[in-house]
Amino acid sequence: MSVDIPSDQPVTPGTPESPVNPQVETPESPPRRIQMEFRGSGSEFFRIWIVNVLLSIVTLGIYSAWAKVRTKRYFYGNTYLDNHNFEYTADPIVILKGRIIAAVLLVGYIFAQNFFPVISGLLALAGMIIFPWFFVRAYAFNAYHSVYRGIRFRFSRSYGEAAKAYILWPFLGVITFGILYPSAILRQEKLLVEGHSYGESQFSLNIRVGQIWAIVGIMIALGVLFAIGTSVLTAIIAGVSGLEGAENRNGIFAIISMIPLFLFYFVMMAYFTVAMMNLRYGNMLIAGNQFNANYKFGAWLWLLVSNTFMIVLTLGLAIPWAMVRVVRYRASCTSLNARDMDHFVAGESNKTSALGDEVGEAFDLGFGI
Repeated sequence: MSVDIPSDQPVTPGTPESPVNPQVETPESPPRRIQMEFRGSGSEFFRIWIVNVLLSIVTLGIYSAWAKVRTKRYFYGNTYLDNHNFEYTADPIVILKGRIIAAVLLVGYIFAQNFFPVISGLLALAGMIIFPWFFVRAYAFNAYHSVYRGIRFRFSRSYGEAAKAYILWPFLGVITFGILYPSAILRQEKLLVEGHSYGESQFSLNIRVGQIWAIVGIMIALGVLFAIGTSVLTAIIAGVSGLEGAENRNGIFAIISMIPLFLFYFVMMAYFTVAMMNLRYGNMLIAGNQFNANYKFGAWLWLLVSNTFMIVLTLGLAIPWAMVRVVRYRASCTSLNARDMDHFVAGESNKTSALGDEVGEAFDLGFGI
């Protein structure tokens, strides 16, 4: 005996009598940490580097444009993210044109400085004014010719934005005796990062001026301690040695005092670099995907010191190994938290498939990575 269920009676979903089973929503998969990798070697790059150096010398610098492209292609091609490498597609001829323009401007400035000092001052002012334009064009060129999985990077910022970040804000930092200097750094960092995009997805940088002030504040505090320490040490040495022959020792003291000053500057620059790289890459996002940075001050300082000794002891022949060590370390300290790289890249490919090559013949003057 069957029982008919009235049509107006509610039916519990998922029961045998239910006409449609609802779709069960699966929880979103957690982000996957993708480590940046560099797979090149110093010995491999040395063969490229030595040819670049010799041909640049023989051609009086003309080949340097090709040398730059070969170098970038090697480092880009050996840098991997999620088992896919980057590419660099610039034309050396375009780079050579940019360098010729830069060389002509430099020669003109030197000539004017020697024979027309007033004009040289005006040229220097003009150079400062047009610098943001060169800056924007150079970064646009480098970004456009940087490719990952068939999709180009882009850099899009105006002359006015670059002028504010690199002229106005540094000037305000000077006239406020450094108080606005961290704000200038913040504007420059945001311009560089947020001006870039991968396909149609723009990078973002979530940092505050207080974070930069913390870095600068530590450097100021260490600088004050260093100044006090060196002053006390110098006074002690001078007192112990006595006043006899003070005239002859003044020059020696001056030379000796420069050594710790140089070392302190070297250490502070290493600290600033590590702190800013962690701040930048640790707070950078693209399409909701978070970058991570794990630079260590001790490791970075050792890398710089050991590279310097290697280069000096080998009369420059160790430069390729030094460059590879730096790039490998930077890659090992950088990673990306992403849920689905294939889906993200496919989406960017669809969005950019109709875009033209409008940047094309922008020229390079050596800016960029």
